[in-house]
Parts: sequence; C-alpha cells; structure tokens
Amino acid sequence: PGIWSAMFMIAIACLDACTLMLRNCTRFTQEIFGLFVSAIFIQSGGSALVSYFESDEYDLSQALFSLLLGLLTLQLGLWALQVRTSPFLFPTMRELTADFGVAAAIAVGTLTAWGSGVRGMEMLNMASKIEPADGRGSWVVDLYDGPAHLKWLAIVPALLLTALMYVEMNISSLLANKPENKLIKGPAHHQNFLVMALITLVFALFGLPPMTGSLPHSPQFIRALSDVEEITVGGETRTNVIWVRENRLAPLLVHVLMSLTIVMAPVLREIPMAVLYGLFLYMGITGLATSQLWTRMKMIAMDPRLLPPTHYVRKVPLTRVHAFTLVQMCCCAVLLVVRQTPAALFFPLFLGALMPLRYMLTHEGVSLFTPEMLKMLDMIAEGSNAETAADIGRKEAEDHLTIRGKVTDFEGSVQGGARRRSNWSSRRNSVMLDLAEVGP
Repeated sequence: PGIWSAMFMIAIACLDACTLMLRNCTRFTQEIFGLFVSAIFIQSGGSALVSYFESDEYDLSQALFSLLLGLLTLQLGLWALQVRTSPFLFPTMRELTADFGVAAAIAVGTLTAWGSGVRGMEMLNMASKIEPADGRGSWVVDLYDGPAHLKWLAIVPALLLTALMYVEMNISSLLANKPENKLIKGPAHHQNFLVMALITLVFALFGLPPMTGSLPHSPQFIRALSDVEEITVGGETRTNVIWVRENRLAPLLVHVLMSLTIVMAPVLREIPMAVLYGLFLYMGITGLATSQLWTRMKMIAMDPRLLPPTHYVRKVPLTRVHAFTLVQMCCCAVLLVVRQTPAALFFPLFLGALMPLRYMLTHEGVSLFTPEMLKMLDMIAEGSNAETAADIGRKEAEDHLTIRGKVTDFEGSVQGGARRRSNWSSRRNSVMLDLAEVGP
C-alpha cells in the first residue's frame, strides 16, 4: 500500500489537488481536528497513568509514584512555558527556559525516579539492536513475495492511506501557517506534499511506517521559534506573536538529535514511562492554548458580563456563539467515537465530511446562523480585522481624550485612523489612537 499511496500522492501534488481542500478547510474543521488530537494526547496520558492502579503488576506505592512523576513532568513543563512571558530573569534566560523546559522536565522526572528508591516501575522499552522487523533477512522489502493479485488489492488500503495523508497534512499545514503566527515565508503546500510522497515511497521500500503531518508538534515548534508578548485589550490578556525566527537550521538540528537516540538507547531505557505519559498530557494541554474553540468552550461556563471582548462576542449573539461551539464539540465527539470503533478505517472520510457540514450551516433550512455570523466565528482570526481595531480605537479614544470645543466628524476620524494603521496591534502593547490622527 505504501508504494501505491506514494504514487497517488505524487499525482495529487503534480495536479495541484491540495487546493481543493485548502479552499474549503476553514477554521471550523481545523479547530475540530486540533481539539481531537489534543484530546487523544490527554486521554492517552491520563488513561495510562490510571492503568497503574488497575494493574496487578504494580503495587500502590509504584502506582502513586508513577502518577506523581507524570504530574511533576506536566507541571514543570507548564511552568517553563509561562516563563517566556513572565517578568522574571533576563530575556535570553526566559527564552532558553521556555525552549528547553520540556527536556529539563523529563530530566528532572527521570532523576527523581532514580533517587527515589522505588523499583519495579515501567521503563521505556527500546530494542537492543537494529534489525529488520518480522524476521526479514533483508532491509529491502521483496516486492515479488506473495500472490500477484495482492499487489492490485493493495490499491484499496492505499486509497484510504492517501486520504488520511491528504487530510492530515493539509490541516497541519494550515494550522502551522495561520495568520496569527505571522510567518514571512509563504506556504508551499504542494511542494510539502510531494516531499512527503517521496518519503513515503522510500519508507515503503524498507517496510517502515509512513510519515504524516504532526499535531500539535508543528504549531508548537513554530511557537518555540517565536518572540511573543502579552497585550491587554479591554481587560483581556492575549499572547501576541511579534515575529518568528524562520530558518532551516533548527529543524535540521532536531532531526540530528532524533537520530542520536540510536546511540543513546541505553540511557533512554532508564526513562520511566510515567514521565513520558506526563509529556503526553503536556502536549495535549498546550495544544489547546492557541485554540479559539477551547476559548469558546470555556466561555460556556463564564458569567456573560465577564466574557472576553473578542470580535465574535461583540458582533454575534451569545446564543449563536454557544451554538457554534456545541456543533464543533459534537463533531469532535463523533470523531473520538469513530476512533474507537472498526469504522476508524474510514476516519479520513468522517474528517472530510466536516467541510461540507460547515457550509450546510448557512443553508436556508438552518436558521441558527447567517453568513455574517459564520464569517465572524469561522473566517476572521482574533484581533486581525480592521473593524475590531476601529471599535477598540474608538473606545480607547473616548476614554483617554479630553475634548475641548466642538468635535467635527469624530466618528470618521477614528475610523479613518484605524484603517490607515490596521497593523498597529503587532507593534504596540496597548491600543491607543494617536492624538494627531483623531484631531482636536
């Protein structure tokens, strides 16, 4: 299936067929898939830590200590991430702490396990030597082994694998290149898909599993390369990306370090699995941090008077905001259920069905949403539209200006100033209109 899938992917890349999904995959689908991936990480890490209490192989002390190791790794990772926007330490030290905090958390958790004296915990299982799987004598797969008709029957699973790669890779690319990240270099969706196809072809010849777009790793890697700041708008604190250090050296070093795990296997075998389960929890929780869907999910339990002043809260009725959130939550729940059933084989089809579902929300028979509501909820990134800048600028100007005499065309001046400086939010920490632009 890998060879057939690689051929299909090469055809998709050469025909620019990724454009079909890139045009129709809106924030609605992206956020559902992002929440789905984060939920898998949290569920996998949490259930693994709980399973220690249900297993007969571990006593209560081992289960409790494993739980503490997982929570210790999680909390240290979250603390290190918060240092980036804290007032403590020097800027360089803050960046280093945030970038290498996860590795330090794993090291601290492992050292804690070594010095605790608790024995019999589950450790990372790695092979003692590198050899072909399934007892093959050769690294290269024999393509002529087996009946001839199996080569043609492999087209069916190859189509499903191609669909999975097509959906996951494009959604990962869209989330990594979303406007909030302020990347300078443009996306190369078809080139990336072609490279992925060639990698899949080579891996198939060696019997290795295919690679695919990684979530939430890719957006988190971009965030690690970003300079960020915290801005307060209308009483709400947001993390704003100033710029991203786009380079090829960082991902190259990451993969070089990954290759070093081959020679570091004796050391890695001493890492408790509980520490890695805590890392799973960290990946899932931090994956929710930049999700607008997660923000709206928290808003359901908030006091309506204390909601963050986002553009969709001001422009869309609150009942419609919650209805849109519930639709996304139900879709994510369906994906989680499908994952646990034999229908998981057709998971790409369920994920692809989210795109026509999004457009059905504006159908005449569905009276919950209007196209204007969905534009605010689904198409506009928080803080990115000029209309929001004008509204906030008007409010700040009214709060801070002392107006003497007659005001001439105040509304037009504010709107004009905001339109001329629609990109002001990426350069300033506060939202304030210049007195010279507003006029006396």
